[in-house]
Amino acid sequence: MIKLIRNSEIEQHKTRYKFYNNRCNGCNKVGDVNILEVRADESSGGTVIVLCDECLKKLGKEIDEKIR
Repeated sequence: MIKLIRNSEIEQHKTRYKFYNNRCNGCNKVGDVNILEVRADESSGGTVIVLCDECLKKLGKEIDEKIR
């Protein structure tokens, strides 16, 4: 399961992601970030990646290029 929480939705999920919502893992930009959560279906473990809008777009482009 891949779940994307946009920066405008973080307040709704603040208790779960309160430590992840301030700095981009790609470029270290502070501020408006998005949370990308990747985990197996019905699993309690997974990976949380915090990305700004620019890095999220770059990741999307790289994934599209690899798939094609």
